Amino acid sequence: MSDDFLNLKYVGIITSILLFISFIFLLNSSPFPHSTYYNNDPRGNIILAYEDPGTEMAGFLWDYRSLDLIFQTIVLFATAISCLALLREVKE
Repeated sequence: MSDDFLNLKYVGIITSILLFISFIFLLNSSPFPHSTYYNNDPRGNIILAYEDPGTEMAGFLWDYRSLDLIFQTIVLFATAISCLALLREVKE
């Protein structure tokens, strides 16, 4: 293997580790809202049977739209990187 490939391999590993650590930090920086609602509810139910779960979910998605966009961006970048890795030209 060439030195360039090894250097890129180490850069990729370090970048992946840094992205993973930043992702975990982002998730732990604020409490997940459902856990506080669930723990404060004496019945242990987040959504009651007579409530409309569709509006509750839509409200959650609109309230936390930035979190949704972050996950979409991660998925799109992972997909692009995977496609580039699969379609790369191997030089021998």
